[in-house]
Amino acid sequence: MPIEGTRLWAFIGLGAAALFAIGSVVAVTLVSQQREVGAENAGSSSTALQERYSAAAGTIESWATDHQQSLCEVDGRIVSAVGVEQRMDAALENAALVADAWLIINPAPRAAFEAERVATVELFGSGFTTPEDEAIATQYEGVEDVVAACMSAPRDTVPPSISAPTQADVDAIEAEVTGLGDASAPDTARLDALDAAIAAFSPAVLAAADEVVNVNRLAATQEPVRTTADALRSAADPSATIDVLEALTAHANAALGRQAEIAAEDAAQEQQAPAQQPQPAPDPRPAPQPEPTQSDPTEPGAGSEADSPVDPEVP
Repeated sequence: MPIEGTRLWAFIGLGAAALFAIGSVVAVTLVSQQREVGAENAGSSSTALQERYSAAAGTIESWATDHQQSLCEVDGRIVSAVGVEQRMDAALENAALVADAWLIINPAPRAAFEAERVATVELFGSGFTTPEDEAIATQYEGVEDVVAACMSAPRDTVPPSISAPTQADVDAIEAEVTGLGDASAPDTARLDALDAAIAAFSPAVLAAADEVVNVNRLAATQEPVRTTADALRSAADPSATIDVLEALTAHANAALGRQAEIAAEDAAQEQQAPAQQPQPAPDPRPAPQPEPTQSDPTEPGAGSEADSPVDPEVP
């Protein structure tokens, strides 16, 4: 009997221990649920909402600043491109006279340059910049630093500040952050194509500049051709290419003036030279000798008085 009593108390102890263990699991589960609820409540509190809204607003503001920087840099490129294209169009047209400047460039190099010039004129015929680009260039006319002027322009703060955002406000601004795209600038393919077209013409301009021969009387216009060509070799830039083309054209124009002077001098020398009349060929036969002439004898008394060698009044 004592043994059976002992077993009974052992069973009772095991049951109590099992109940205690089950109670502990339930308690842990309740604590975890309470923590989750507390976290959710904390997340929906006014302080937490304010922090989430401020973080999202900062992200949008940073994106807007980067995007504005990209847009302003593109505006700077547009203004430069419009000016470069206008200069290039005029320089290509004016450079047509290089083909006649025989005093400074030999025939073959002149013909090669003219062929490249004509091809480039055709390429520029369709244009690169747009009317919208020209409007932007007009907007910044006279402005030295386009990017700085663009960045300093006033703009609205994005997004507006809210002192006590609601859950709906936070959800809306966080959705806006999710929808932000790339902050890079708009498409600039047309501007890249303009730069590439001028760069493709640069070798022809340099080749013509290198073929310029020395003419002492044209040293004043010949020197800029050399200096601008050296600058283009040091820094391949669209404006540098146009500088060489304009210098070459100015030199060719001076050469045409000198060529006109040479032509005038040649014409004057031809006018001053005496005219040479053609002389007949000498006759190989001896010239005939003249026959001797005899005077008719005058007979006294014959004929009139006027024919008489004797004065009638003389006795």
